[in-house]
Amino acid sequence: MSTANNRQGRGINRTGRAKGAIQPFVQILKHTLKEPAWKDLSYGARSLYIAVKSYYRGDNNGRLFLSVRKASEELGASRSSTERWFQELIEHGFIVPTGGGFLGGDGKGTATSWRLTELGFMGEQPTKDYKDWPNMKNRIPSRKSGQTVTKIGTACHENRDTCHENRDGFGPKSPDHCP
Repeated sequence: MSTANNRQGRGINRTGRAKGAIQPFVQILKHTLKEPAWKDLSYGARSLYIAVKSYYRGDNNGRLFLSVRKASEELGASRSSTERWFQELIEHGFIVPTGGGFLGGDGKGTATSWRLTELGFMGEQPTKDYKDWPNMKNRIPSRKSGQTVTKIGTACHENRDTCHENRDGFGPKSPDHCP
């Protein structure tokens, strides 16, 4: 029996891989590339989207675990840039966090889990939030470059109470805006 026949008999193709094995690639749909939200993304955010989508196996949308630290290592970028790109993807409607990262009592951390809006989730149709992106800009508060946010728990000047959150939803109120 020849080697070629032996390979075919065992379900192995010429490259030595099992027949029907999925080759590693990341699929970006053409209609997604034409969306205004995609065109508005920075190159770093686009690269991060591909990195996040590389964790998709066909049945784990919503359970794509990727931390800022690991993503920054994969992309060869700083953590601050990677954090900014994650926020950009969220604001543009391409990804949604489904679970926050945390450090467990045993010292082992769990990364944030993500859902891709271009794909279905738990039997539901894709939400494709990015299609509503121009309207999303008005709904999602974003920090402006150079904007500072005081630490949670800082005292207000007027009544010495503790401020709990900003009006924009990002953190503590500044002393100038205390009730």
